[in-house]
Amino acid sequence: MIKSNAWRLGLATLSLIVSTPTWADPQWSTHTRDYEITITNLTAGQILTPALAVSHDRHFRLFEAGEPASDTLATLAETGDPQPAATQAMNDTHVFDVQTDTAPILPGQSRSLILSADRFARKFSVAGMLAATNDGFYAVNAASLPWWGATTIYAWAYDAGSEANNEQCDHIPGPPCDNGRNEHQSDRVNFVRVHNGIHGIGDLSSPALDWRGPVAKITIRRVE
Repeated sequence: MIKSNAWRLGLATLSLIVSTPTWADPQWSTHTRDYEITITNLTAGQILTPALAVSHDRHFRLFEAGEPASDTLATLAETGDPQPAATQAMNDTHVFDVQTDTAPILPGQSRSLILSADRFARKFSVAGMLAATNDGFYAVNAASLPWWGATTIYAWAYDAGSEANNEQCDHIPGPPCDNGRNEHQSDRVNFVRVHNGIHGIGDLSSPALDWRGPVAKITIRRVE
């Protein structure tokens, strides 16, 4: 398991060692379905950190727009570490399976993972950090699993509202900053909202790291 305050992501180091547990509860149902989730990075310059994927029923939410982010979601959005949010989801009775990926996703590239669900867990959620932001993350929040075939959903960038968007390297873990400390500076606007992008007000370049529209394409395909 990676530690939040020691997480580093660099262009020269494209692999990340994290644990990848599966928490499917066999007592829920003897009949499960497997889904392949493929995440494609649509940005020109942002790196997407290793993804968190959850299958669950209609009562579970990773977050609610307009409400404060949970501490574990804030950790994911500020550091790229999915494990605290994964552990919290694992302990939720409305969740069937939790998966975390092992590597970041570079611009234009894709990563896939397998998520299981049963007849009660008809929803799924996916999230990961935009590495060159203070607390930006992409997410699909409680989307419906396909009964057959595949479904594609475009994920927008959100601001966790947990850290000020000063765009300074002391507060950003990903390139070009590569900051393992990720010092925290509280945001006065403490709620999840749509991210307004990179403006070049600190150490970040807006032309290199900003985005327009969705930041990730999520394709989920039933494989069993």
